[in-house]
Amino acid sequence: MYIDLGEETEAEERSQYYYTAEKWSRKTVSVCPDEPNGHFFVAVASGKLALYEGGKRKVNRSKEVKAEADKTLELEPNHHGAYHVLGRWHREIASFKLDPQSSGKTHLRWCATRRHPQSCDRKFQKSD
Repeated sequence: MYIDLGEETEAEERSQYYYTAEKWSRKTVSVCPDEPNGHFFVAVASGKLALYEGGKRKVNRSKEVKAEADKTLELEPNHHGAYHVLGRWHREIASFKLDPQSSGKTHLRWCATRRHPQSCDRKFQKSD
């Protein structure tokens, strides 16, 4: 619900709704760790927040998005939303632009996780 509210508000207020969505999603995961939708909404909220952050925080959030989407699929292999999140994740990784001020180590780790663009398309197709 908070994610939907964030998408409907002014740009400068969106992140507050996404932080609230993340907080409640994490609480759901702590109370019900075997509930796939809790992990799914942590991935979605974290992904939305990554749009407002840069550098290392964005990279760290992207790792969390991937891990939470993978956990969702581990708990519920046919979760269409998780496939959609992974499709978007792969597309973002493929289009990631490295900041020239960042370290080479970050660049190498980031490149090691990149996927071929066709992988994105397969994830989106599974989300239908």
